[in-house]
Amino acid sequence: MSTPIASLIRMMAEAGAPAEAIAIAVEAIEGAREHVADEFRAQQNKKSAAAERTRRWRERRNTGDASTVTVETSRETSHSVTGDVTSSLPPEERSPEPPKTQTPFLPPQKPPSGAKRGSSSPNRGSRLPSDWKPSEVDRAFAANLGATSAEIERTAASFRDFWVAKAGRDAVKADWPATWRNWCRREAEGGRFTGRPRASSGPAPSSQPVSDQRWRERLLWAKERDDWRREWGPMPPENGSLVPAHLVDERLAALFNELRQQYSAQSRAG
Repeated sequence: MSTPIASLIRMMAEAGAPAEAIAIAVEAIEGAREHVADEFRAQQNKKSAAAERTRRWRERRNTGDASTVTVETSRETSHSVTGDVTSSLPPEERSPEPPKTQTPFLPPQKPPSGAKRGSSSPNRGSRLPSDWKPSEVDRAFAANLGATSAEIERTAASFRDFWVAKAGRDAVKADWPATWRNWCRREAEGGRFTGRPRASSGPAPSSQPVSDQRWRERLLWAKERDDWRREWGPMPPENGSLVPAHLVDERLAALFNELRQQYSAQSRAG
């Protein structure tokens, strides 16, 4: 009965392989077989050593000598264990590491009812709803500025249409009631409210100096409506304009020049 090596040698010889090549192939096969045999013997030795340790451990347990027991570990080292070990497990059944403490499962926390999902701050603003209407507080504020009921309705419709149609980040506000109050103030300063202001909620008297912030509000009002109130004095950048020069940039100057031309054309047409 021929062996696999003999069959391989015969096949290589029939194929005309040189003797040196046949010798190299035989050496490689023999080396591989020796390596496999070494691995098999090592595995058997490990199993035998583990079986021997288990046997010795059971013998010590059965003798009842529980004062000091030497337990051999898988690393061929030993350590002393003092105490009653009659209920201990064999070495091969022991866990190499103590069991890890498991963290109890905690259900996900629900966000507060007023918080928005995915936002890092409590209120990052929102757009004006398409069905927005002024509250009673909003109406009272406009009335204190001199707005009649009809003017409040007209102002609310203009306010809603403007902000609903506006696109971009400028249409997102964090405080819509405050935006409404600023809108109403500009309407009052522009002379759009014909009623009598109540208490001191109306626009500041013209005899008082106008702050830069109030001029900015007036310029924004004029820019949004393409309009200028005569009681504010000459339109910038005309000579004699009361608007501080540092508040009028090139774009605003161009806008007012265009608006002035429109007024002139309307006057000639009239």
